[in-house]
Amino acid sequence: MVTQENIFALKIFKANAMALVQHVFNTAQLKINIQRAIYKRSYSIIGICMDMNVVKRLRSFWTNSRHIINISYRPKNDEFKKTAKVIIIGILIVGVLGLILGIIISLAIAGNLSLI
Repeated sequence: MVTQENIFALKIFKANAMALVQHVFNTAQLKINIQRAIYKRSYSIIGICMDMNVVKRLRSFWTNSRHIINISYRPKNDEFKKTAKVIIIGILIVGVLGLILGIIISLAIAGNLSLI
C-alpha cells in the first residue's frame, strides 16, 4: 500500500540520489579543472614546453641512470671480446635473414631477383 510515509521516504531517497549524482559530477569536474591547471602550469626549458610530470620523470630517469653508472664496472678484455663477438654474430644473423626474406619476396612478387 502506498502511504504518505512511503511517498516521503521515496522523495528523500530521490533527493539523496540526486545529491550524490551532483557530488560525483562536481568531483569529476574538479579533477578535470585541476588537470587543466597543472597542464597550464608548464614551463619552458631551452625553448621546449615541458609539463611538470615530464620533468619529474626525467629527474627520476637521471637518478636511476646515475645509480646504474655508479654500480657498473669496466669489463675485462676477454668479457669485452666475447660481447663484441656475440653482437657481431647477431647482426650477421639478422642481415642474412633479411637478405633471404628479400630474395624470397622478390621472387614471389616480381618473379626475378630485382631487390630494388
